[in-house]
Parts: sequence; C-alpha cells; structure tokens
Amino acid sequence: MATRTTPHLAVMTSEYHPEIIGGLGTVATALTHALSSRYARATVWSASSSPNATKQQDRGISVLRLPRSPQYYQSKAFSYKRIAELSAKYKLPRPHLIHIHSLEFADAALAFKRAHGTPVVYTCHSLIDAEGRTSKQRISRRLQEQLFRLADRIVVPSRWLQREVERRYPKTKGRTVVIPHGVSPVSGSSRVPLHKLLYVGRLLVSKGIDPLIEAVADVRRTHPDIHLTLVGDGPVRYRDRLRRLAASRGIASRVQMRGFLPHDRVKRLYRSYGAVIVPSRQESFCMVALEAMASGVPLISTRAGGLREFVYSSHAMIIRSTDRRAIAAAIRTVLANPELTKRRASAARKHARRYSWPATARRYAALFERLLASRGSRRRKG
Repeated sequence: MATRTTPHLAVMTSEYHPEIIGGLGTVATALTHALSSRYARATVWSASSSPNATKQQDRGISVLRLPRSPQYYQSKAFSYKRIAELSAKYKLPRPHLIHIHSLEFADAALAFKRAHGTPVVYTCHSLIDAEGRTSKQRISRRLQEQLFRLADRIVVPSRWLQREVERRYPKTKGRTVVIPHGVSPVSGSSRVPLHKLLYVGRLLVSKGIDPLIEAVADVRRTHPDIHLTLVGDGPVRYRDRLRRLAASRGIASRVQMRGFLPHDRVKRLYRSYGAVIVPSRQESFCMVALEAMASGVPLISTRAGGLREFVYSSHAMIIRSTDRRAIAAAIRTVLANPELTKRRASAARKHARRYSWPATARRYAALFERLLASRGSRRRKG
C-alpha cells in the first residue's frame, strides 16, 4: 500500500467472525485479518444477531455490528445515515476506501462514495439469479446491479465468474479483476475409511444433492458401509424432499443431515471423513473444495464453473457430469483405489498452499494502492 500513510479501510460484510454462515464470511474475515496485519487499518461493518448496535475489537480491528431492525435496516439494506452517526459517535476515521462483500451494504457504500468520493471495491462472491421472482431476489438483484454500475472495481474469485459478470453486465468490462480466494493451512490428515463421505454447503438443487443421494444408493449395492453426511442448511421443503428421496431408496440410515454448523466446527470436521464430495452443477469458486484440499482430505468433485480453475484430476477424483451414474462411478473409483486417492490428496494439499491468505491480501493491497494513487492524481490535476 502507500508508503507514507497507512490507509483506512472500511469493510462491509453481513458475515464476520464469529457470526459466519458460509464462504462469504470466511473470506471476509480471513482477508480482512491478512490486510490489516500488513497493509491497512480496518473497520468492519457487519450484521448482528443482537437487538442493539455494538462495537467490538478483533485483532486490533474495530467491528461495528448492526441489528436488522427498522432503525438500521430497511428494504433489505443497512442505513448510510445510521452508519455515519455511529462513525461520529465512536470517532472513527473516514475511510480512504470501502471494501464491500455483502449486498445489504450496497446503498451505504455508494452513499459514502457520493458524499465523500470514497472509492468502492466490490468483491462479488456470486451472481444473483436473473430469473429470481421473490421480493428478496428482486431487491438483491437491484443492489447488485447498482454495485456493478457504480463500484470502482469489481473483484471476482474466478475467471469463470468474470466472464459471467461481463456477459450479463457488459459495462463492467475494464473494472473486473480476478483474485482467487485463499485458504488457511491445516496440519494433520484424514485416516478415516473412504466410505465415509461428507458434503458441506447450502442444500440447493444447483448443488447436485439429489443425484448424489441416488448415487449413494447405487454404490451401497456393492459397498454396504457407504455413508453420507450432509452439513448445511436450505429451504425446509427441499430438506424434506431429500429425506424422502433417501427413504425411498432405502438409505435413510446411510444419509445423515446435520444442518448448519459454525465454520470453526466444519474445519475440524473435514478430517473426520474419508472424502469430501462436491457434486455441484455451478460454482463461482467453492471454498469447501479448497478447504478439503488444504486439509489433506480426498476430494471427489465436479469442475463446474470456478472449480475448473483449481481442481484437477491430479488432485481429485473428477465427477464427469452431474448425474447419478457419473457420481456413483467417481465414488466407486475412489473406494477401489485407496493408494491413488491418497496420492491425490497429498498433491491437493501441496497445490492448496498456493492459495494463501497473505498472497491474496497482497493482490488486494496492490489493487487498493492503484485506486488510491489514481484518485490522488485526479485530485492534483483538478
């Protein structure tokens, strides 16, 4: 970053340690830690499960948590006015740059930009479904479109997502930047039998869980010890559908649904399983796959979307298509080839070391520095 002044960074994210639900919160927390350790002073604005606004400290980072109450939160977005009032109350410095992860803060981030000329960098974790019909989806799509239109830079974790963003929103070309997510190193490795499979993630149709359950039923005919654990939440109707599917295939006792677990527990859980399976039809990146690789746990995965950019056959058993037969074939290959599977897991762990948070933070810091230098140059010319 700049050599004379350490810039002040305002990070806006709906999830931040310890209140992490998924990959967005994992990325926002780890990246902010890495940036603040060497490159910037940071203040985090995040959502709170408490009914009141609170101020906390996390590794020297001020964390302001806002409740989703009418005083702070309207039309699925946090209030710029309330953020400005709390900034004054706690005597927080005005940020040199805003780094936004969550759409709920879009209005506030862009209001800061209008009021103070503050550059905005938006890390886009995924695209909102263009066909979504619910009120929440429409609001989220509006907020994302505002960020695509007005953010100074849009960071995406994969070239696949960059192409999708630029295809759907051509005016983002020239402002999108690819910076892959990082992962924290993990010691030890899995010594659990391969027939214990773990899925981690949202329970959604796009994640390929239906054909995964069908595949487990197929594999059980030759491998009766096969067991699948699903960790993650999803719509009640879809969860019930998955339970009915497992029961109808006679494997209700072989499929365990554990629901949502905090990220710290999930990280410890990986090595309690023989393999992590990612049967997704679409992924912008997939932190679960990278975390499994870093944990030394065998990975069985598709190469959908952003997965293609870091999941290779030398590191994982590739699922060739997202149908039950292909998923079952991949599982059977892993079970039949334990030594090959072990070598792949070892290679995957080495490959995952390339995706360190310090390396990711360096790339973000360089981007921030270029933006701030450009802004300073324009001011001098003005």
